[in-house]
Amino acid sequence: MDKYRLFLRQRGADQAGHMHGSLLEHLQGTLRLLQSWGCDPHVCRAGLFHSIYGTSIYGHRSVDLSERQLVKRLIGGDSERLAFLFCVADRPQAWLEALSGNALRHRITGAMHPIDRVTLTGLLEIESANLLDQAAGWDFVQHFLGLQTAHGLRLRPPIIAALRDGLARNQMQVQQGLT
Repeated sequence: MDKYRLFLRQRGADQAGHMHGSLLEHLQGTLRLLQSWGCDPHVCRAGLFHSIYGTSIYGHRSVDLSERQLVKRLIGGDSERLAFLFCVADRPQAWLEALSGNALRHRITGAMHPIDRVTLTGLLEIESANLLDQAAGWDFVQHFLGLQTAHGLRLRPPIIAALRDGLARNQMQVQQGLT
């Protein structure tokens, strides 16, 4: 993982601001969660790179989309594809649309990217870690927890437990007037 972190530092991820610190800190927090849940290594690598091209919510680009081949060589094609799809998706609505449409729409070009359940599951694992690391997106989490089984999607039990726990903590904080 050191070569990945070095690459991200060289691209300024340690200097780019993010919700509770630097982008690099957030990317590493996302990675730690994915690893703790036993996610596949390619999903973990994608989690470490999940917003390097910028996202619909986080506009900073550490790496330009023209450099996708460089990132593919570094982290592997499967990991880079997940990071790319995460970055170009109009989140969180894109995940809900992909649950029923088997395709992900590129938020800038409008191109449709076919997506299978394994890829969608990887993207949702990354989104889960992304949201939990930031302690954000609770409306989506609540909606998603209700939908995921209805669409035949099964996230790992530790992920579901972490999402439910985070949602419960957030609801308790809201009731106590802390957020």
